Amino acid sequence: MFPHFNSSNFLSSKFAPIIFFTIVFALYLTIGILKREGILLGSDEYTLNYVLDGDTIDVSQYKKSYRVRYIGIDTPEIDHPLQGKVGQCYGNESKSFNEKLLKSAKKLKLVRDKTDKDIYGRLLRYVYVDNIFVNEEIIKNGYAYVLNIPPNSSLKDTFQKAKDNAKESNIGVWVYCAYDDKRAK
Repeated sequence: MFPHFNSSNFLSSKFAPIIFFTIVFALYLTIGILKREGILLGSDEYTLNYVLDGDTIDVSQYKKSYRVRYIGIDTPEIDHPLQGKVGQCYGNESKSFNEKLLKSAKKLKLVRDKTDKDIYGRLLRYVYVDNIFVNEEIIKNGYAYVLNIPPNSSLKDTFQKAKDNAKESNIGVWVYCAYDDKRAK
């Protein structure tokens, strides 16, 4: 095509290593920028910023923060003294238990179900720390009710079993709080 250009001579010439390293370096920079900007989210690992309550946390990944609402559980609301709001029965205890589960976590693994976000823009996720499935652990220990909202219901049977065990064991909300169990189905 080009009369004075021979591709086989060019690739074996002294320019080949320079071209190769230039391409590799450009890819390295591009991937770094995409990760930093939160565009390339190949990882499901996040860093905990803080715990808001028993079923909501704030996390970060690549310098971006995200609010996360746990799928499948509903914990009582906490006290909001600055707003003059008193929390629900066992709300503060649920938050404390959530903090206890997450306090030593270096990284959290977040797994989505069918829907990415709720109507408030929060990520909807199953949360894991080390070998602990946090959503289930909170229900199992009596700090939450089951909240099944389709289509995010892949683990509803797991949560229902954990709730039944907590209720039968008479622990947490099942002892201290009156609750209409119809919502937990």
